[in-house]
Amino acid sequence: MAYRLYLVFAPTVGFMLIFILVMLVRYRREPAGRALFRYAALSFWLLLANVIELVSKSPETTLLFAKLSYFGLLLLPITFGGFCLRYTGHEKFVPYSVRIVFVIIAAIIFGFVLTNDYHYLFWRSVEFVEVQGLLAIRTRFGVMFWFTAVYGWAIMAAATIFVLRAYSLKLGIHRIRSIAVLIGVLSPGIFNAIYVLRIIPDLRKDYTPIGFGLSAIAFFFGAFMVRALRLVPTARGVVLEELDDGFLVVDSMGRLADYNLYAAKVLQLPDKSLGKVYLDVPELLELQDCLRDCYRQVDKLGAEFTASLNCNLQKADQTWQVKARAIFGSTVFRGIALSMTEITERLQLQDRLEAARLDVLKRERFALIGRLAANIAHEINNPLGYVWSEVRSLATIARGTSEAPVQSGEIDEIMNSVEDGLGRIRTVVQSLLDYSRRGAAPNSLPAAYDLNRGIRLALDLARSESMRIMELKLELAELPKIKAIGNEIDQVLLNIIRNASDAIRDKFELADDAGPPITTDPVTGKPGLIRIRTGSQDGMVFCEIENNGMLLTEDIAESIFLPFFSTKQDGLGTGLGLSISKEIVEQHHGGQLILIGRDPVCFRIELPLGQV
Repeated sequence: MAYRLYLVFAPTVGFMLIFILVMLVRYRREPAGRALFRYAALSFWLLLANVIELVSKSPETTLLFAKLSYFGLLLLPITFGGFCLRYTGHEKFVPYSVRIVFVIIAAIIFGFVLTNDYHYLFWRSVEFVEVQGLLAIRTRFGVMFWFTAVYGWAIMAAATIFVLRAYSLKLGIHRIRSIAVLIGVLSPGIFNAIYVLRIIPDLRKDYTPIGFGLSAIAFFFGAFMVRALRLVPTARGVVLEELDDGFLVVDSMGRLADYNLYAAKVLQLPDKSLGKVYLDVPELLELQDCLRDCYRQVDKLGAEFTASLNCNLQKADQTWQVKARAIFGSTVFRGIALSMTEITERLQLQDRLEAARLDVLKRERFALIGRLAANIAHEINNPLGYVWSEVRSLATIARGTSEAPVQSGEIDEIMNSVEDGLGRIRTVVQSLLDYSRRGAAPNSLPAAYDLNRGIRLALDLARSESMRIMELKLELAELPKIKAIGNEIDQVLLNIIRNASDAIRDKFELADDAGPPITTDPVTGKPGLIRIRTGSQDGMVFCEIENNGMLLTEDIAESIFLPFFSTKQDGLGTGLGLSISKEIVEQHHGGQLILIGRDPVCFRIELPLGQV
C-alpha cells in the first residue's frame, strides 16, 4: 500500500513543483529566488527518478535510476543550505570557495554511486523484489552511504539552525512566512526520520523525496504570501554585528548576557566577561551608574518604567551616548538593553555651531550699536550745543562785556541749564557704556535683572530726532527682579524699541507730502506713539511694546521671526534682530516672544520668575 500511495503523492507534488518553477522565473534576478529555483528543480528530479525507479520493469533500469536519484540527493543539501543562508542574510559567512568544495565532494560521492558495481563501498549488496506489482530495491549499505548520510544531514542541520535563529512566531505580519519556512526546513528530516526509525512499522517505502518536494513548496508558499523573495529578511545576528552601534544586554540578575562585536571592541570586553555580574566586570565601570539607576527605577516602577536612561561614555577623544532601557516580557522583568552610539562628531559640530551662534549674536549686538551711533551722536550734540551757548553767556558775564545788566538769578538759571545738558550727555554715554560692557562677556551667567531698568536703558539708547514726531508712554508696574542674562535681554528690548521707532519714522516722517493728512495726538501734537506696558501674572513677568507705525500684513507677520527676513531697505538691516531676540527669550530664558497685534503692532515678551 505504501508504494501505491507514493505513486499518488509523488506526481501531485511534482506538478506543484513545476508550477513553482514557472512562478520563480519572475524572481530569477534575486539570489534567494535563484537558490529556491535550483532547490525546487532538484526536488522535482529526485521525485521523477524515484517514480521511474518504481515503475520500471527492468532491473537494469531500476538500478540506473536508483543511482541517478543520488544526483538530486547529493546536491539538495547544498542548495537547501544555500537558500537558507541567502534567505536569512548569512551567505557571506560561507565563502564561495567553501561551496565549491561541497560540490566537489558531492561529485566524488556521486562517482562512488555510479561505480558501486566495482567496489561496493556504497551498497554492499543490491536485491530486486516485486512489491504490490512494482519493482523495488533492497540494499545493504556500505561505508560511503553512511558518510553521505552524515555529510548531507549535517549541512541541512546547520542551515536549519540559521533559519530557526532568524525567525520567531511572534513577528506579526511575518507569522505565516515563519510557519511556512519552519515547515520547509523540517520536512525532509521528519520524513527521513519516520522511515529510518520505523516510526510507522508497516511503512517500508522511504518518503524523503516527497519531504524535499514539500519543503520547496513550503519555502515558496511562505515567500510568495508576503513577496518575501524581494524583501530578504536579515537575521538578528547579522544586524547586531554589522551595525556601527554597540549593544549589550544585562539580565534580570545583573549578569552580562549578550553583546555585539562593536561593544566588545569599544569596551575591550574579554570573552570571559559573558555571564558575569556587571559589577565584577571592570570594563563596564563607566556604565555602572547608568545600570544601577535603571535597576532602581525597575524596582520602584516595575513594568510602568518605559523611559530610557541616558549617559555618556568618554574614552580618549571619543564620546558615545549610552541609552539603557528595561526589557519586560508580558509581566516579568527580563533585563536591561544598552545601546551605544558614537556622538564625537555630533558634539564637535554642536560646539562649532554654538561658537558660530555666539559670534553672530555678538556681531549683531555691535552692529546694533553701530546703527545707534548716529542717533546717539545727535542725542549728545543737541545738549552739547546748548551747553556751549550757555557757557559763552557765562563767559560774557564773567568778563563784564555784556551789554545788558545781569538780572538776579540769571547765573543760577544758566548753571542749571548747563548741568541739565551735561547730565543728559552723561546719561547717554553711561547707557552706551553699560550696554557695551554687559555684552563684552561671551559667557555671561544669569543674574538678578530689573526689567523696568532694562527698558529705560534701551530707551536712553534708542532716542533720536524722531522723538519729535512720536510720544512715549510708559505704564511700568512694580516688578520683582528675575533671573536672566542681562545683556541679552537688553539686546531684545533695544531691537524691538528700535524697530518701533523706525516703523513710526517710515510712516510719518517720510510720508509723501501729497498723501492724506497725518492725524496727530490732540494733547502731544505728535502723530507717533510708542506704548510700553509691564506687569506680572502666572509666574511670569511681561513687557508689551506697541507702536502705531507701519502696520504688518498677514504674510509679513507669519515671517517676521525668520532669520534674514527684513522689511527694511537693503543695507538698513540684517534681518537677524527679531530671530535672535526670539532665540534669546525662548531658548535661553524659557520665556516667550510673540506678535500679538498687527495694527497697531505689538510685541509681547514673557519671562519666567526665578529664584534670584
